[in-house]
Amino acid sequence: MVRKRIREIIEDKLSGKDYDEQLVPQWINDICESCMEELCAPRKPFKYVVTCNIMQRTGVAVHSSSACFWDTVSDGK
Repeated sequence: MVRKRIREIIEDKLSGKDYDEQLVPQWINDICESCMEELCAPRKPFKYVVTCNIMQRTGVAVHSSSACFWDTVSDGK
């Protein structure tokens, strides 16, 4: 279920768009934030790490971002 929803998020953010180096950082942030919201929605006591890489097909540029979530109250125990 999560895998399907993550795929939908990515398709929603990138469908029909051409690679634009100026827009890639925002796309990455949007994808990471949306995926993290989806993962955290059930309020399960898990740690999550979301990583997103977008590369132009020519292999010239790579943009990357990560997002992490954990419970600061209970994860230090």
